[in-house]
Amino acid sequence: MEYNDNTLVAYKDNALNLEAFIEDGASSLGKVPVKELESEGCMIITFKDALERIEKAEEAKYINAPIEITAEEYDYALGCLPPENWKHVRGASVFRMSEYMTSNITAHYVCVNERYFTAMRRNTTKYEALMDEIMNLYF
Repeated sequence: MEYNDNTLVAYKDNALNLEAFIEDGASSLGKVPVKELESEGCMIITFKDALERIEKAEEAKYINAPIEITAEEYDYALGCLPPENWKHVRGASVFRMSEYMTSNITAHYVCVNERYFTAMRRNTTKYEALMDEIMNLYF
């Protein structure tokens, strides 16, 4: 079967994954009937809707406010794996970990005015927005 945004899936609210793809009124693997999936707490929705819900669940679980860390913690993060997208932004050194927590969420690190911060963010996060958040919270 070919899957697209309108493919039906079984999804449990606030979950970080799908339960199953739906094909001919049942799960594509195991052939569990839709009614049984619904009785187990699944909703039957489109793949696109499920992906949007998964993104929201990921953000609720993993995205956090920036926190201040020590220079040693920053240096460890910088040296343990190759930094990804390391840049200088408005006088700050900013990078993200090349190992991700889930999907496109990873730890971001900032050094500004000899102070150090980290926050879990999507890799699509604009560094300027992260800098604004840190400046508003800590300076």
